[in-house]
Amino acid sequence: MSAPTLSKGKKEVKFKQPITVGVEVKDSKVINISPSSELMGVLYVGDQITSVNGTPVTNSDDFLKAANAKLPGTLTIDYMRDEMCTYEMKPVTNSDDFLKAANAKLPGTLTIDYMRDEMCTYEMKNLPQRKPGYDLFELTLTWRSGGTPIGILIHRDFSGRVVIAMVESGCTASKVVKPGDAVVKVNGTDVNDRDVARKVL
Repeated sequence: MSAPTLSKGKKEVKFKQPITVGVEVKDSKVINISPSSELMGVLYVGDQITSVNGTPVTNSDDFLKAANAKLPGTLTIDYMRDEMCTYEMKPVTNSDDFLKAANAKLPGTLTIDYMRDEMCTYEMKNLPQRKPGYDLFELTLTWRSGGTPIGILIHRDFSGRVVIAMVESGCTASKVVKPGDAVVKVNGTDVNDRDVARKVL
């Protein structure tokens, strides 16, 4: 087995308020990321954290302290990542081309460049703030034909709001919404309780 190929990376993410970090670090390596973490999709299990906001970190406490020291604000994370897959492009027009191109580099790296028919597209529009510290936006999902599950779970929180509890990884909604977002209206219908939300969603 070949040695891991580590690549150096840096992520800068801006937050307007304190966040749910939800990142477990041991010996400077990310070993777990909570589904509710605001850093889901920013970091991955296995990332070797070099520094957070310029501060070296070796464990979860170090990471949490360094992250919260600059929040609200910009969170800068330097890391090393094991790139398990690299890619290059080679055009194919039929199954034989595909088979030959794939087998030409195996064992090795298989890279596929493609165009995808998006069954569902989305448009997001920012709306005027109603409450300081909260962003309000309108999300429109458009299905080309038929329909597919949106990929979110909702619940009522302690204050009575209908909020998103979980977003399925890879679904269209995952590109724009996250756990904790409050649902205000769906297709012009006020969402005041979970039952109403389930009917319109």
